[in-house]
Amino acid sequence: MKLAIASNNGVTIQRHFGRTDRYVVVTLDGQGQVTREHRPVDNTHQADSDHHRHHHGSLLESIADCDVLIAGGMGIPMANAAQASGKQLILTNERLVDDIITSYAAGTLTHQPELAYQPGH
Repeated sequence: MKLAIASNNGVTIQRHFGRTDRYVVVTLDGQGQVTREHRPVDNTHQADSDHHRHHHGSLLESIADCDVLIAGGMGIPMANAAQASGKQLILTNERLVDDIITSYAAGTLTHQPELAYQPGH
């Protein structure tokens, strides 16, 4: 199981997914964390007002092998694109990457759908 956590600094979750420039990618097995790596986001198409499909796809390209995407919040179109890519989406108010990993492994990290919002809000 691979988790991709939107985090620009590797310590705290990125609250606004569209401003994410890297992910913490964690591989878990039945006993817990196996590996942790940092991956850049391919944001060559990224712009604040750009909500087109190629933009959404580019944000997910570097985590194509991940099963779960975890972020602090994102626009509804991006949330739909993430789910359409086959990933489990978890939006959370948890702040610390280590706490998110621990909660996910324990089965206590819950998706908060209200953290998906209309773009521009």
